[in-house]
Amino acid sequence: MKTEVKSPQEFEANHPLARPSPFRYMPLFILVVLLLNLFNSCNNSRRLDLAIQNKPYIYVQTIDGEIIKAQPVDPLHREEIVLANFAENWLKLAFTWQKAANPDQNYVKERGVNYPYSFYLASLAMQPGNREAFMDATKNKYRKDFLFTKYISGEYQSYVRIFEQPIVSSVKDDDGEVIPGVWSVKIVATRTHAAGEAIIAHEIFNKIIRLRAVEPSDDCQRTWLDCQTELGKLLNQMQKKGLQVVSATEF
Repeated sequence: MKTEVKSPQEFEANHPLARPSPFRYMPLFILVVLLLNLFNSCNNSRRLDLAIQNKPYIYVQTIDGEIIKAQPVDPLHREEIVLANFAENWLKLAFTWQKAANPDQNYVKERGVNYPYSFYLASLAMQPGNREAFMDATKNKYRKDFLFTKYISGEYQSYVRIFEQPIVSSVKDDDGEVIPGVWSVKIVATRTHAAGEAIIAHEIFNKIIRLRAVEPSDDCQRTWLDCQTELGKLLNQMQKKGLQVVSATEF
């Protein structure tokens, strides 16, 4: 009996592993599905953008379930008036030092230093890291002639007066590109130091306050004091603006 010898080419062609795989088009199928999903997502985003442009408001649901009407905005957008008011209120809060009616609200001790109460509270609105450096710089600036202890005891008082409407400007990076969600607020002011009704000194108090957008909060956070007090209400309103102080420098 004659045995037919197949060539290697014929053997490999008939081998099961040499047959076309039924899954050979699977990568192409997956690619098509991904492209369709991407197109659908872009289309949905476009429809949402058009809906927002055509409707000046949207309905949103609060944490407690209440439905309210709201104006859609970019998460990094803040009106100039909001930025100016925030910076002005923060500066006044940080550097208006006077004895409180409640003895427990005259100072807060941190890292071995007793800070005036309002200054400490305002510092909580600053970016961590920058906050501690700012507190140390303020302590060193006033340690000679305007000791914290004199304001804490009520012997001295200080007040901030704003003379011009704060000027808001965008911040650019080293390449000249505008950094989204970051602003500088230029404030022209003076700070008056007094002992009772006697004025001790007038301090030129021009500041550039850099702000950045953060996620706003409606919660009365523990670090922001009791929301039922006057200071607490002010601080709570500030944190609802979704802003954080990056730095406060002189000019």
